[in-house]
Amino acid sequence: MDLSIDQLLSALQTTQKAKTTVKLSDRNVVELVNKLKQLGILGDDLLHTFNGKEYITTARLQKEILRALTQAGGRLALVELPPLIGVDLVHCERQAAAVVAASEGKIIEAQSELMTTEYFDSIAAEINDLLQESGMVSMGDLAVQYALHTELLMNTVSRRTGSIIQGRLEGGLLYTPAYLRNVK
Repeated sequence: MDLSIDQLLSALQTTQKAKTTVKLSDRNVVELVNKLKQLGILGDDLLHTFNGKEYITTARLQKEILRALTQAGGRLALVELPPLIGVDLVHCERQAAAVVAASEGKIIEAQSELMTTEYFDSIAAEINDLLQESGMVSMGDLAVQYALHTELLMNTVSRRTGSIIQGRLEGGLLYTPAYLRNVK
C-alpha cells in the first residue's frame, strides 16, 4: 500500500466519523483492562475503584490523597480516604505512605492519620492563644483536647516554643514568663 500521508489522514477521519455498530459493554471493558494488566501491558500502577467500572493510577490517587488532606485542614484519618476517593483502604495506605515519603517531612503519618506541618502550626497557634489566656497549660490536657499522643504533642510544642508558642515547656507543663513571675 503506497498511500500518502494526506490519504491516510483522510481515511482516519472517515473511520473516526463512522458510526459503530458494535459497542463493548462495561463488563467487557473491565475484562479487557484486567486482561491487559494481567499480560503486563498496562502495568501495576492502575487500580480499580469500588464500583469496578473506573480505574485510577497511583499518581492520581496520590494527588487525590493530598487534595483530601488539604480539604480536611491538614489532618485526616486513613480510614476516611476510601469513601472520599472510592478506592480500597489497602491502596490508600500504600499511596499515603508514598505521599509521606515524598513530602520531605511536611506530612507525617501518626496514629493512623496523615498530618501536615501546617496543621501542627495551626494547633501551636491555638495552644499559644490558650497559654496566653491562662498562663499555664498541662501537656496531658492538650493531648486529650487534640486527641494526640503526648509524645507527638511534646515534640510539636517543643519545636515551636519560642517561635509560634510564646512560653516555656518544663516537666509536662507549658507556661508563660508572666505566670512564673506571679507564682514567685
